[in-house]
Amino acid sequence: TSFGPIFDNATLEAVRRSMSKLVFDPKTVPEEIVHVMATAYAQPGMRRAWEQGLDGLLDLEACRPYRVLQRLEQLAVRTLVLWGRQDPGAIYASAVAGVKRMPNARLVTFENCGHKPQFEYPEQFNREMRAFLKGAA
Repeated sequence: TSFGPIFDNATLEAVRRSMSKLVFDPKTVPEEIVHVMATAYAQPGMRRAWEQGLDGLLDLEACRPYRVLQRLEQLAVRTLVLWGRQDPGAIYASAVAGVKRMPNARLVTFENCGHKPQFEYPEQFNREMRAFLKGAA
């Protein structure tokens, strides 16, 4: 996996480099998160736990009952989707299409933002989340 080198050498710099690939602006990654992630990656058994998680996700037959992509129209619960338009690991058009299929969903797009809007736009992220949780979204 792309995290392999981090598990083998969980230095602050390795984690910082990895996290910077997930965001539009690397300066937005909180230093505290870098320390937390480096500590987590350095724990005994972390690589194996990560690999087991990936193995589980790749077991399509085992995951089939839990997949919702083909059933988005059935998700009647209120849903808030917070998305960084420049997320390097996710296609924005897929988020737009998915939200359109959900009867009670709203998409909030963060411009100039990668996979971590909570880092890059914490005030807006928290405002949107609070409003949603209070039922105002």
